[in-house]
Amino acid sequence: METQATGRSKRQTSHEFYQKLYKLARAGGAAFWITDFAISVSPIAAEYRAAYLLIDTGMNVPRFLALGIVVGRLYDKLNGGA
Repeated sequence: METQATGRSKRQTSHEFYQKLYKLARAGGAAFWITDFAISVSPIAAEYRAAYLLIDTGMNVPRFLALGIVVGRLYDKLNGGA
């Protein structure tokens, strides 16, 4: 049997989880798209559009690296880490 206080606690925890999740998603998306924009205005952008699979993979590395760094640091910050 679930008490009223327990039900509120679960809802509050769930709400806090989703708030953190949305912050992580927004920050990660912003990092990815800012990096993508920086790459697209760089001088190599024209060559990038005309290149094959290896160049494409290489250009994705900074995008996903930025996404991982930002989400990882924000996750640590939101959960009381360093």
